[in-house]
Amino acid sequence: MIAILEKKIEGLIELLRTLRDDNVSLKGENKQLKDQVAQLESSLLKENKQFEQKLTVTEKAVSDLLKSIDELIESEG
Repeated sequence: MIAILEKKIEGLIELLRTLRDDNVSLKGENKQLKDQVAQLESSLLKENKQFEQKLTVTEKAVSDLLKSIDELIESEG
């Protein structure tokens, strides 16, 4: 009876060790993933800012072009 309990305790101890090792591994992976997410977020924010700047420049150019076309039509009309 005691031998059976000892074997079960040994099994539980081994299971705890395995779970602890898995936990350490998962913590490391979690840290890496958090770092990757932070890098992606930073990159996306930078790209979004650049896109917004290009969009503003494009909108201004189109607006100026339309204004020039209107002025040309008015001067010829």
